[in-house]
Amino acid sequence: MKFVPHAAAISLVATQSMAGGLADSIVETPVAEPEAMAAPAGSSDWIIPALIVGALIAVVVSNDDDGNDSEPTEPPSEPPSEPPVIQEPPV
Repeated sequence: MKFVPHAAAISLVATQSMAGGLADSIVETPVAEPEAMAAPAGSSDWIIPALIVGALIAVVVSNDDDGNDSEPTEPPSEPPSEPPVIQEPPV
């Protein structure tokens, strides 16, 4: 009968050594993720597209190219008929 207490002790030690034994399990607290804040709803969602359209209209209006680049826009100036007269100062 000496073997019964020894067998019980060996059984108890083997049970405790396997996967934590009879100890309470350690439970970690879940990580709290920060809530994502929504961007404030603005009533001016049309401003950026309106600026882009305005810039495109300004480019189209300012473009005065008629597609005829071979002719100058101003007539060439005529050379003077007489050379300028240089007067010498009196000595």
